[in-house]
Amino acid sequence: MYKNSRKEDATIKTLIPAVYDFTFKAIMLNPDNLDYLKTLINEITKIPMDDLDDMQVLNSEHIVSGKNAKRMQSDIIVSVGSRYINIEANKDYYKGVFTKNKTYTYQIGSKLYNKNEGYAKEKSVIQINFDNFYLFDNKQEIYEFVMMEKTTHEIHKEINYSIYHVCLPYIKDECYDKDVRELSKFERYCLMLIAETTEYTKKLVGDDEVMKKVGKRLEQLSEDENIIGLYDAEEEARKVELTKLENAKEEGIEQKTKEIINNLHLKNYSLEDIASIVSLSIEEVKRLLNTE
Repeated sequence: MYKNSRKEDATIKTLIPAVYDFTFKAIMLNPDNLDYLKTLINEITKIPMDDLDDMQVLNSEHIVSGKNAKRMQSDIIVSVGSRYINIEANKDYYKGVFTKNKTYTYQIGSKLYNKNEGYAKEKSVIQINFDNFYLFDNKQEIYEFVMMEKTTHEIHKEINYSIYHVCLPYIKDECYDKDVRELSKFERYCLMLIAETTEYTKKLVGDDEVMKKVGKRLEQLSEDENIIGLYDAEEEARKVELTKLENAKEEGIEQKTKEIINNLHLKNYSLEDIASIVSLSIEEVKRLLNTE
């Protein structure tokens, strides 16, 4: 069960990090935090802040009613002029997470043109992923992917899809223990997404009014019973999945060991030699051979 205070210091409250879907969306789509969202978009995509003043939020339902409510399929969609931006928080890596995100981005692109408009009017789709795990070999804060010719590196001018990945673990590893005065605004804003205590958010905030609102909202969410229920439910589901994976791994290892033992047995190796080769007791070797 989630607890929002530490025993050693009652003034330090633990927070539900904003990389969880429900906290991420509740932070980013709160009207008081739109300057925070705009700044992150500006830092990542370099879209001018003046353009972002006209940003429109296209999905506004950002807090579900309770832990039994249906999970949301996407995080955030906004439009900035002819640009459509899908923003995803990827707390954990699993096979297919980016296939899902990519498919969703293409679906957005397919809906940009109505029947009477034609295709001459240029529009673009941007996806921003905040990844809570390392994904690429070359470690950096931001990765940008566009449609590019393999040999000449020429960018396709009429396929306007861009995908950005922000590597939160890299920013944490590089910046977490530094004096906040040494950090860029972007680094501080990203660290806010993975902050786990009010003590740390206060260090990040300083005199930044935008960050103060985000810190306050994080604290409110971490005390909300519905949000706590969602957190507990997600963590419980995560533990179940990890247990399933571990059990499957162990079953796979045992099956492979059994195959090795059977092959050695067919080659007339003694039980003592087989036990030595596979680093098991003779009793375990007998069990896997289904012999007495």
